[in-house]
Amino acid sequence: MDGTLAVVRVLEVDPDLGQDLAPAALAVARPRAIARAEWLEPGRWQPFAEQWDHRGHLGLLIVDGFLTRTIQLGSRRCAELLGPGDVLRPWVRLGDYSSVPVEDGWQVLEATRLAVLDRRFAVAMAGWPEVTAAILDRMMARSGWLAFHLAVAHLRRVETRVVGARHGSLHLWEQWTLPRAARDGLLLNLTGSAPAWAGRQICTLHDAAVFDRPEAYAPLFRGWYRWLFRRLARTAVAINTVSAFSRARLVDRLGVPGKRINVIHNGGDHLLHVQASPGYLASVGLVGRRFVLAVGSENVTKNFGAVIEAMAELAAADVFLVIAGGRRGAVFAAAAAKAETSARVIRLGPVGDAELKALYSAAIALVFASSYEGFGLPPLEAMSCGCPVLASSATAVPEVCGDAALYVDPDSPPDIARRLGQIMADDGLRADLVVRGRARLRQFTWQAAAARLQAQLQAQAARLDTAA
Repeated sequence: MDGTLAVVRVLEVDPDLGQDLAPAALAVARPRAIARAEWLEPGRWQPFAEQWDHRGHLGLLIVDGFLTRTIQLGSRRCAELLGPGDVLRPWVRLGDYSSVPVEDGWQVLEATRLAVLDRRFAVAMAGWPEVTAAILDRMMARSGWLAFHLAVAHLRRVETRVVGARHGSLHLWEQWTLPRAARDGLLLNLTGSAPAWAGRQICTLHDAAVFDRPEAYAPLFRGWYRWLFRRLARTAVAINTVSAFSRARLVDRLGVPGKRINVIHNGGDHLLHVQASPGYLASVGLVGRRFVLAVGSENVTKNFGAVIEAMAELAAADVFLVIAGGRRGAVFAAAAAKAETSARVIRLGPVGDAELKALYSAAIALVFASSYEGFGLPPLEAMSCGCPVLASSATAVPEVCGDAALYVDPDSPPDIARRLGQIMADDGLRADLVVRGRARLRQFTWQAAAARLQAQLQAQAARLDTAA
């Protein structure tokens, strides 16, 4: 290992590792969480050739930089991209635990700094097992992704590759690098965007909001996606969307027949196996406080202004509105700032899954009063955590929530306030909504979504075979 001796203050460069510590404990642990730093230069890396004592060694934490790991399992190959926050134990040979020949190779893409979490670091952190647990969680998460990638590598017609470099525009990568890499196959796009000039591709358009609610988006973003959606409607092999509502709106806005757009509902069960962050509520001052939760990006369609107005009308002055979600100025137009200075409104900004589950589990209810949704994932997330849902009666939300939510008129702050008062005062109503929510969630699983997508891909593969 090429190295320049230095140190890394681990809880400063990666504060998420200390997120479960109480503030006082974190203040003591932070100056003691010091690890030796090592640098890797770009090029091939052979960690098995390195000699160091890894007894009691937690692993190597990537602080800066990126590297890839390529795994050859029999005749199949898959690649893993690793970057800041990932924890490695490269001295563990996969072949030692497999009856099938396994080879792996490492490539450093750019100068990479590692924090060596060795025995000395482990001993220094012995008084704060939460830090060690967070490191182990990182490794377990990587193991899950690695198992997924290896499984994908065994699917017919599928191989995994790292395409393009880290530096440069993500938009340029999507529009130039990606279609060139996929020119000999069928490209599946799941994120709501796609290359404009790809050959054969399946696109997922999550909604028609850039047409239906243009005021919600920045002009450049709106103009690009309107043009792109129209082009994809003409050129894509197939188009998917996430709700019957979105299909109807896309049919209307793009002028394509309904049979050309396939509905594959999102799943909502991804938080079931996430452990709620035990120290998060304390870190944001919510322990002992009663609150309703709103989740979403800072977009006018999320209708936070109406919810804030409704909170002002509530008689229960000890109930807070907690808003979780970020803002992307390049995407969304500025939201109205009315009433945002209220002391009863707590804005947390972006949160991770563990923090989000802690919020759902502690909230009186989720208030989801959006004026426009192509699907609406937060209500299903709330249902998976046993949180009652107060939901908008507009657009795709009733299609998702069914009979498992108490509905409000999103254009009426008084109606939102009345329903909030009802759900806070009625324990039986909340319990009933929790039961209905768990039943509703079973209709929206990622396994079912994957099965529908797999059937579509197999049908497209058969058509390509016939054409060839």
